[in-house]
Amino acid sequence: MKIDFNTHYSRWHFKGLCRKAERIGLDALVMTGLKNNQDRKHKSLLIFPAQEVDWKAAMEIQGYRTLEDQENHKASTVRKEVYTGKALVLLPSNVDFLRNHDKRLYPLLEQVSELGGVTISLHNENNWPIALSHDSTGYIYPFDAIRIKPGDIKDIYSGLAYNEVPVAGSDSCSAKNLTQRKAFTEYGCWIDNRDKLIDELDKGLEQGHHTPE
Repeated sequence: MKIDFNTHYSRWHFKGLCRKAERIGLDALVMTGLKNNQDRKHKSLLIFPAQEVDWKAAMEIQGYRTLEDQENHKASTVRKEVYTGKALVLLPSNVDFLRNHDKRLYPLLEQVSELGGVTISLHNENNWPIALSHDSTGYIYPFDAIRIKPGDIKDIYSGLAYNEVPVAGSDSCSAKNLTQRKAFTEYGCWIDNRDKLIDELDKGLEQGHHTPE
């Protein structure tokens, strides 16, 4: 089953986007911008609603004089950096979309987890330390998955190196943007509703993904 994990609703482009998705062999779209948290269908194409939410997070950045100091965890400088970004939130079908969510990242991750949902990092070149930084206890900000941007092989390896669950999405809002060179996530089982999709992400099973060379 092939799922594009990052598409956006537009009343002008919705039908064209769905027709294009069916034509290139996709089975489902994870879509933001929908009015409510209800699964939809366009002919054979499944549509799972999600929210794109803003977040902010702080992190201490340590500086070292030498490699030996770094290996011994003896920082010479410590500065605090504040990052901002976006995340993709999928919630169970019996839960409404988030309203006035806490924009602080850690409370946001906790809130989504308590509601039985998952949070996917939409990190970029400016805020990637938030998605991937970890210590001896695990990830500092434990996203459930990270999105692989189409064609960005560095993004794939950065996620897999730390055993993150990778999902791929095209970031498309129209048929023009949705092409066979955009990314999707492939599952070996059929997922017919969003609750099952959340379960698959929770399991952290090995997943295939397609990105262009």
